[in-house]
Amino acid sequence: MKTKWQPLVAIAVLMAGCGTNPTPGSEATNHIGDPEDMTAGYVMEMTESSVILDLSPAHQKYVQEELEQDFTDMMLRTLEVEITDELDFIDRDGAPIDPEIIEEGDRLRLDFDMADYDATESPVEMDFLVYDPKSDEEIIAEHSPSEEGYHLAIVYSDDDNMENVDEQEVEKLMQSDNLLQVYYLHTSEEKPATNFKNVFDLDTTPAFVVLDSNGVVNTAGSIEEVENSINQ
Repeated sequence: MKTKWQPLVAIAVLMAGCGTNPTPGSEATNHIGDPEDMTAGYVMEMTESSVILDLSPAHQKYVQEELEQDFTDMMLRTLEVEITDELDFIDRDGAPIDPEIIEEGDRLRLDFDMADYDATESPVEMDFLVYDPKSDEEIIAEHSPSEEGYHLAIVYSDDDNMENVDEQEVEKLMQSDNLLQVYYLHTSEEKPATNFKNVFDLDTTPAFVVLDSNGVVNTAGSIEEVENSINQ
């Protein structure tokens, strides 16, 4: 089945008072280091007491780059971080953020060495977690095909009139050998990680975004326009 419904939904809403967030110019702000040098984890689950991160990509990177091994097993590596009064949620500049904006799938960076990873020692305590959502370019790349052909992203919001998004017409379109994948992407202005309207630079929604291996090909206003794009 090609279709993927992909609204990213927050697992739980955090209390805004969690953590003793640093103020700009504080020691924590000035000494977090370069986020690019930190371990990247992806939010799997979040509650008022902890956040569970998927460290599998970080493990694979560690095995390939540090251990210089080509093969790594496919086991899921997770790390549970306790949400304590000492834990700060900050952005890449070290400024405090509201934890409520964090969603399932978001990237958080942490000062953690994968060489020390031990699943039996979870949960752990941290001084800070860096909120580092994926760039627009990364999100577009994730929705673009890695082979010859096209992907279609149908971007919509709760307020949209979906009359021109005929599911039967979409299913018929999916019979084309040129169309490899269809995504239904729910856009939200309140959540940076799922503000697909901004990511794809759309004036209005619903919109049909056609992508190939190089990224966005064009934005169509109808199924007919999409068909012309993928079959030209």
